Amino acid sequence: MSDGEQPVEQRAEVVRKKADELCAGGASIVRRIEIDDAGYYFVVLHDPEGNEFCIS
Repeated sequence: MSDGEQPVEQRAEVVRKKADELCAGGASIVRRIEIDDAGYYFVVLHDPEGNEFCIS
């Protein structure tokens, strides 16, 4: 972990909360990706028009 970087558990919680907010606004979750070995966590979503985007 580099200086100023949050542990993956904390980042994942922030991402989950943001995904929930976006879903309340009309987005939909496509998939959640967690790669423990690398410390990655991100969520793939679709906006109301079907465009795909990620948050991490």
